[in-house]
Amino acid sequence: MLRNLRRFARSRSSLSQQHRNSENIPKYAQIERDIESGKTTMYMNKALKSYEDAISDLETKLNDNNITFDDVILPLERMEEEFGTKWRALTHLTYVKNSDMVRETHEKLLPKIIAASSRANQSPEIFQALMKLQSNGQDKSRIVEKRLQDMTLSGVGLPKEKREIFNANKARLS
Repeated sequence: MLRNLRRFARSRSSLSQQHRNSENIPKYAQIERDIESGKTTMYMNKALKSYEDAISDLETKLNDNNITFDDVILPLERMEEEFGTKWRALTHLTYVKNSDMVRETHEKLLPKIIAASSRANQSPEIFQALMKLQSNGQDKSRIVEKRLQDMTLSGVGLPKEKREIFNANKARLS
């Protein structure tokens, strides 16, 4: 479990360091060159795999009855922010410097991003952990409440068949 979280952190740092300057601003020219060479797709696939592994590890860890806010929310926010930072840089390029290569790369990765996001938002383990936090009346209840609402709207409570239809529609509309 920790191995996957460490791998996620390593993938974050290598990609982030290469694609960010000292002010933590993305190096868009470098990202563009990597898109042309196909490296961006490789980096994003690696980061996506690490994100999915980290979600799986978190789900396993959440089986403990004595979970706290820091056990659930903080790892989720950290994982989402680290992965989201990479994805937002590519998405930003599609808006400000759109080209066939940028658009192709974005469109190729989008279904995978949506699937990973849906998987995290439809995780019964994470949902149950959030429900435990809410029932325990822990601090920061508004954050937990918003997370539960987001997961409910993402289809966490749907039966498998309806969830598959929901996810297919979500992918089609993206």
